[in-house]
Amino acid sequence: MRSLSRAIVGALLVLPASGCLGSSAPPPPPPPACAHLARPSVALAIRLSIVPGRARALCIARQYSAVFATGRWGTLPTTMRAENPNLLLWQQRSLLYACNGCPTAVFSLDWMRRYRPEWILHTADGLEIHPLGDPQMVLVDFANINYQALWADRVDAALARGGWTGVEVMDAGNAPGWDGSPIDHTAGANLGKPITEVLRRTYLEQALSVTHAPILAAGFRVAVRNTPPTVIDPREILGANAVDVDQGFAGLAGVEWTQLFRYFDTALLNRAGPVVWDDTVGLDPSRRVYGFASYLLVAGTQWTAYGAPGDASDPLYRLPLGTLDDGPPPQLVDGAWVRVFTGGTAAVDPGSLPATVQINGRPVVLQPETAMIVAGSRRLTGSATG
Repeated sequence: MRSLSRAIVGALLVLPASGCLGSSAPPPPPPPACAHLARPSVALAIRLSIVPGRARALCIARQYSAVFATGRWGTLPTTMRAENPNLLLWQQRSLLYACNGCPTAVFSLDWMRRYRPEWILHTADGLEIHPLGDPQMVLVDFANINYQALWADRVDAALARGGWTGVEVMDAGNAPGWDGSPIDHTAGANLGKPITEVLRRTYLEQALSVTHAPILAAGFRVAVRNTPPTVIDPREILGANAVDVDQGFAGLAGVEWTQLFRYFDTALLNRAGPVVWDDTVGLDPSRRVYGFASYLLVAGTQWTAYGAPGDASDPLYRLPLGTLDDGPPPQLVDGAWVRVFTGGTAAVDPGSLPATVQINGRPVVLQPETAMIVAGSRRLTGSATG
């Protein structure tokens, strides 16, 4: 199956992309309420579980660079991308589960029970398997190559109906949290036995590689949502244009901060753009600066975006830092991470000891679990503890 995955990917990635990543339609006039709005100097991301009205959608397009959304949007994505041709619109979809009426499900459970019951995984006792806390979702045989092909076809069709940029695979996580142990349907030595953690990872990597290929060939892109990365597996990142672990750096320090940083740094090495979410309500200004400085260390590529706390008009996100994917990568200096941009510097000391770093040619001492951003005449400091 692995050699087949590589063959499909290799064959399809040479195909030209279609023109569905852009829009040549003239932009619609902005509603008066957001005519004054402009995008900040960094790419911001927002998640929407409810389809917005046209006026709010146009305001979002004027300020944000990436939208992650569920639901039936009709032609609204096309309208938004006419307002902002570079807007990334990710349609959130499940790769692992079938469900009746769930907005992220590609297959209804009724359809699968009727037409493809062999694709539903069961325990040794014959019970269906669900993610913990969500009995509506039923685990399917995501290692089945026929399932993978039909999943990609349906996703392509759903993306093509609007102005979507691509799909976000919602459940490519390190720790799926199932309420049962699935029996393996894949031919081989493990057929009829429980799927081990090693095999689960292998099957997921193969499913991602196989499904990416036809999606990319159709001109769309793929984002992958993981869980907080207790395990960093570059093979889960390969082929993704963007990665998302539904977590940001604000409030993290020590091992937890380093773990998240290593995951996103690995993504950048594989040319996958980190999408970092610090959009927790109620973050104080100090934690905002700390979280934002940490994000700046891993910002880069056109697929990178920041799920920012607070309003998109916050001056913090308008600092004249320059192009974030230019210049050298972050450097570890005396226990702190430092990254220099054309217009400024971001430095974070996530550890338990002070660190001395050079900013604009001068030594600066960072206290433990603190961060600093320097841009022009502005110098902002923040802390993991507020």
